Amino acid sequence: MLRPGGRKALAPTPPLGQDQPQIDSPEYNASIPRHRETSALQRIIFHYRGLIMSQAHEDAIQSEKYPPKADQNGKPAEAVVAAASQAVKSLLEALTEFGKLALVVFVLAFLWSNRIPVENYAVQWLNSANKLGFLGWSIERQASVEEAVAKIVKDKKEFTNAKFAEGAIERAARNAPAIVGSRILWVDDHPSNNHLERNVLEALGIEVFTVKSNKEALTFLPVVRPDLVISDVGRDNEESLPLRNCPAHYFQVADRKDLVAVNADLMQGKTKDAGFSLPEAISTVDAKYTDHLSPRIVFYSGSAGGNSASQCARLVTNRPDVLLHNVISALEEIRWEKLKKQPEKEKQSEKKD
Repeated sequence: MLRPGGRKALAPTPPLGQDQPQIDSPEYNASIPRHRETSALQRIIFHYRGLIMSQAHEDAIQSEKYPPKADQNGKPAEAVVAAASQAVKSLLEALTEFGKLALVVFVLAFLWSNRIPVENYAVQWLNSANKLGFLGWSIERQASVEEAVAKIVKDKKEFTNAKFAEGAIERAARNAPAIVGSRILWVDDHPSNNHLERNVLEALGIEVFTVKSNKEALTFLPVVRPDLVISDVGRDNEESLPLRNCPAHYFQVADRKDLVAVNADLMQGKTKDAGFSLPEAISTVDAKYTDHLSPRIVFYSGSAGGNSASQCARLVTNRPDVLLHNVISALEEIRWEKLKKQPEKEKQSEKKD
């Protein structure tokens, strides 16, 4: 059969499922128009085009026989699923935005309710920082350990042995990895009395945070996570606690004769020595600070130093040089892993750098 113009019509493509003629067979060649010579590649293209058209035809028939199910409103099932997916996605996006807003509100409420400890923490951190940077500008605090020790010796010479204090500084220099970067929480209702000692500790690279009461100390403890706690003993405006877990004891008193009565009152929480109540309070929060084998509390007190002891503290002293040595010893024990010798390969790589 010839089309208008003298061209031979294409033979109809067999429906899907029937046997297709083999390529280059007589039946296959008869189905290809002969108005011009065709190559083998062209014959292959014609063949697979026929298969594709047959598949499309079969799909159209199947869609007419089995149309997609619809809901009660007449919408196709695919449209309903797509709409539901979009609704769920929108809901999740809304919940995500709401969660972000709720988190911001929670953080702001927490900071506001704890604004005093947070403010004190920020101030203490800024004061103890050895180097501050902002927008490319940096401020370095030059602290001289020797000058800080000399001021203590000069101001408190009746309680300080200069050579002994210098020995503490030498120990700190030799064990710098365990000292630098450590944290101390200092509890004293008159923090200005200890500014010289704090200057020495900060010059050694120790971060020192100060609070004025046991209550503030318990608030700061989980925030600062100090390696060591230093506390005074006498507090004028703070009540003492009965000492059950961390008993304390006076060996001698200057202005009170009945030592038995003094110690009985101390154990019952009837004295002004609220500092001795700090280990008692901490023992219920974080027992590692009051471990009898390796306590992390040191008492520094002018009135109780040298004549008393606490079962949950390293010692009670009123001497700055003894305080310095004990702080160094405590940090060496607590942070001893930082004193481990480096492997030879790491040392060689550092030398090359």
